[in-house]
Amino acid sequence: ELTKDNVRTEAQAFWATYFKTGVAPDEAPEYIKRAAEIIRVVNLDQKERDMLSRQERGEELWASIELMKIREARQKGLDEGRTEGRTEGEATGEARKAEKVARNMKTENIQIEVIAKVTGLPIEEIEKL
Repeated sequence: ELTKDNVRTEAQAFWATYFKTGVAPDEAPEYIKRAAEIIRVVNLDQKERDMLSRQERGEELWASIELMKIREARQKGLDEGRTEGRTEGEATGEARKAEKVARNMKTENIQIEVIAKVTGLPIEEIEKL
């Protein structure tokens, strides 16, 4: 080891900067930044640590509330989509039934005006059947 050049590694340079200034450089590896944050928190007095802890719990609570709101909104959207789909499906089914009844009535030579009145279909549509 004594014969090696005394060359600093990049990590050593970041650590040296941190120990001299008390600030981890932005380009430092993540583990150095985490260590600097841990040291910062450990050096706080009890009151400051308690305050930080409350703040972190508040942020976690806020994030969980936001997530819950997103889930509720998503579920509401799904429910509304299902309801709308059922309504459209029922309307489509009713229209098909009305067309079928109109066809049957038309084959029985019932007047188109009567068919329109019974089925609720427009005369133009009945004429196309």
